[in-house]
Amino acid sequence: YGKIVSSWKRSKNKINYEVVVPPNSTATITFPELKNKAVYRNKEQIKNTALVEVSSGKHIFIIR
Repeated sequence: YGKIVSSWKRSKNKINYEVVVPPNSTATITFPELKNKAVYRNKEQIKNTALVEVSSGKHIFIIR
């Protein structure tokens, strides 16, 4: 139980997107359709960006 916090920052040709999910919670993140861009988490490309499930903790995504 608690707040889900998200923030983003544009840096040159990429966007850093950070999400913090409170303990004992999960979240579903939906990225918009991205033409000629890809979403990465832990340096691995996410194939289905329509529904990204994450557990509690801090998650950093890079869009480039």
